[in-house]
Amino acid sequence: MTMSRGQFVAVTVVLAAAVMAGAGYWAYSAVAGPSTPPQARPPATGSVTNPGAGGGSSVTVPTSASGASPSAAAGASASASAPTSGTPQCLNGDITVSLGQGGGAAGHISVLLLFANGSGHPCYLHGYPGAELVDPSGTLPPLDAVRKLTGYMGGAQGMSAAPTVTLAAGQTVSAVLEWTDVSSGSTASCYTGADSLAVTPPNSTAATKLSLGSGATVCGGFEVHPVLAVIGNTPTG
Repeated sequence: MTMSRGQFVAVTVVLAAAVMAGAGYWAYSAVAGPSTPPQARPPATGSVTNPGAGGGSSVTVPTSASGASPSAAAGASASASAPTSGTPQCLNGDITVSLGQGGGAAGHISVLLLFANGSGHPCYLHGYPGAELVDPSGTLPPLDAVRKLTGYMGGAQGMSAAPTVTLAAGQTVSAVLEWTDVSSGSTASCYTGADSLAVTPPNSTAATKLSLGSGATVCGGFEVHPVLAVIGNTPTG
């Protein structure tokens, strides 16, 4: 694997000691009710940190040759169920977007997109966020993430459709963004940390620009999965 541009980042949340000791990577998985065991990925070690990515948050995204346990603690809860009568949909300005923890395995990289309800009232999200990489130099065309229910690194596993997720005021949910950092040819066609990542919550037109870090390499398989009531493996409701 070409590593000249392939160092990538995930969250500042300190990696668990078990992971740093070589424990296997755990893919993000959705739960609708009781927690279910996450799916294991090949073991890997190591990562680099890039302070300043993620809209001001310190974010770390490992390379695909490194592993990170997506065990970011859920600071709030949410329910993966139909909204109660009268609960509005989250609209432009209601949701704050940031980057969460990430992981890597077998040429694949993932990072969590975090969505916090800052509206002051309950609202719901349903479906897929938008994610687009933009090369400010104009050398590469904008790259939109393909919306898929599941992928190699996670998503709505075990579900037949994207769930509706209700957030109380201040609560946070997530979606998995994934890609490959292995180029089939020249890395000139790969997007890097110098490119801007624009993330839009479901059913919103308000995009938040984030930074993936100076070592980022996105060469293919750019996919985004539905918003779920989990953060990493941790159910938030």
